[in-house]
Amino acid sequence: MKKGFVGGKHSFLLKAFRIQKGIGVADFKNVIKDSKIDTWIEAAIETQGPIILNRYRRKYFQSADKQFSITIDDQQSFYKIKLHENSFLEKLDDFQM
Repeated sequence: MKKGFVGGKHSFLLKAFRIQKGIGVADFKNVIKDSKIDTWIEAAIETQGPIILNRYRRKYFQSADKQFSITIDDQQSFYKIKLHENSFLEKLDDFQM
């Protein structure tokens, strides 16, 4: 969520699942259904589906006075999520999204 230059997030704990060869969109949606999340977010997700899997390394930094923080992500990679039978072997460049 973003309002002006200020951003925020809603976080929901999902039931544990394994991203493995053969997983599809229906599997991701089942994880959402089996998790204890607010019904409004479950309904919003039901009409949509995942389109990418992204991986990255994240580092957090904070100023000595704790007034400022910054997050730096690197080693990013992206994989398209197909409707069925994903193998996650084909990386995408960010411009292919």
